[in-house]
Amino acid sequence: MEPALVTLFRHHAWANDRLRGAGGPDAGGYGRPSPPEGLGPNVRVFRARAAVSNAALIELAGALAADTVLSRPFRGEVQQVRALTVLIQALDHGTEHRTQVRTALTVLGIEPPELDGWAYDEEVLGPVTG
Repeated sequence: MEPALVTLFRHHAWANDRLRGAGGPDAGGYGRPSPPEGLGPNVRVFRARAAVSNAALIELAGALAADTVLSRPFRGEVQQVRALTVLIQALDHGTEHRTQVRTALTVLGIEPPELDGWAYDEEVLGPVTG
């Protein structure tokens, strides 16, 4: 069984993919609409970057110890920050943006897909055995 933190980031990636309508309506998404004229290449680049980011976060979640400290530039200085804090922020940030997209879809009359832990459990993890 994989570490719980890795599973949390697998949910994060799954929710991002599901919200983008991966697989169309038959897969439980709302379908992948065509981007407005001229935005196609930008949307493809964004989707590719999101896939790379999701994979990197899953890898980091499995590799970092809870007490790992990172150095990062912040306002012209180097700041020490817990790696766990960065991972928590990534989950929070993704959830915030998915909520905004779900709200926009609802306003447009499109029912957004379920992205919560219960939906992930049912669709991906499956029944509890043992």
